[in-house]
Amino acid sequence: MGKFFWPIYIAVASVSCALVWRFAPALGERLPPEVRGRICAAVDSATAWFSRSDETAEGNAVAEDDFIYLEASDTNAVALLPRAPGEAPAPTVRDNDASPKRRGVFPVDATHANWGVVNRITHVEELNGKPIGTVPGGSFFKVKKAVPTPDGLKVTGTFVSKKLTRPVRILAENLSCFSGQPSFLSTNQQTCLRMYYQLTGEAEARKEKVQNSAAGNSPYLRDAAAALRQLRAREKAAMTMKTTDVDTLRKVTYEISQLRDKVNDLNQKHKDWKAEHAAELPNPEKDPAYLEILRQRQSYVDPIRDLLF
Repeated sequence: MGKFFWPIYIAVASVSCALVWRFAPALGERLPPEVRGRICAAVDSATAWFSRSDETAEGNAVAEDDFIYLEASDTNAVALLPRAPGEAPAPTVRDNDASPKRRGVFPVDATHANWGVVNRITHVEELNGKPIGTVPGGSFFKVKKAVPTPDGLKVTGTFVSKKLTRPVRILAENLSCFSGQPSFLSTNQQTCLRMYYQLTGEAEARKEKVQNSAAGNSPYLRDAAAALRQLRAREKAAMTMKTTDVDTLRKVTYEISQLRDKVNDLNQKHKDWKAEHAAELPNPEKDPAYLEILRQRQSYVDPIRDLLF
């Protein structure tokens, strides 16, 4: 080729780059979401060394053990404690934070989900219904299947952590569900998703605390709570009864009906009392601590905006 090698090489390279620039986005859009997600994840992995020193300095990498599990020996309950918000990385939008949908991650319902993130402080139970403990918002969960139960739709699966690997079950409504896999997202997007829902759980807990404190002066609250506990216990006992005696079953049904009426009556009186004394009660949505949590949460929105419900 001699003296024409470099001119020809440059010309071919220029045309190739132009074709890639022109058609790659369109071809990418036609790829299945799962394939796009895996490609994005592979690119992130292959290019991670360029910014590894920056990532380490900013603490951007999402560790699989970001949550500490404490097991209480007396009850065998497991409490998952999130790291303090101050330890989280700066929630900035980065060059590799491509739209989650382009990565093959988008919201789906629980029956079609591959995984999800716990969107509030949530009770966890064994597959047989035995309570284990609670997890904070922001915990990642791999979904195996959705199961209808008397308490509502629940999902079975495992948490994304080496500390709690056995299959468990949680309410489906407490899980924001997605397609793809967590690894399809950039590490920054994973961190923002964790922190957004961790702070969501903290905000709800703070709001509930203010509400309960304000409503504590109601003369009906304690009686209403006691009646509800009594009703739940009676309903549970009735479900385990094995008798077929018509009179016994009729008596149990009547007792449950009476207890339910009592609960409804006390709840209504409690609501009426709160309405009458609304001006005297603090507004939880104006609570400074609650508003500060929401302010912190907002700073994590931009990289995961497509994933928020």
